[in-house]
Amino acid sequence: MTDDGAGLLYAYDSEGRLSKITSLQGRSVDLRYADGANKDLIASVSSAGVLLSAYTYDQGALEKRYVC
Repeated sequence: MTDDGAGLLYAYDSEGRLSKITSLQGRSVDLRYADGANKDLIASVSSAGVLLSAYTYDQGALEKRYVC
């Protein structure tokens, strides 16, 4: 994890992509990425196990955004 000096911690997955942002209060946001050719694009965002939004792509272009 890395600290930005403003009270946020950043975690990265094994491919170097941002996977989690955590505040000093312990609240966090988790990022999940798409598979295959779109592996660097965010597929979903969640917090405390609750899905906040999800994204689908067509050839790398955002196709749909779902807000939960």
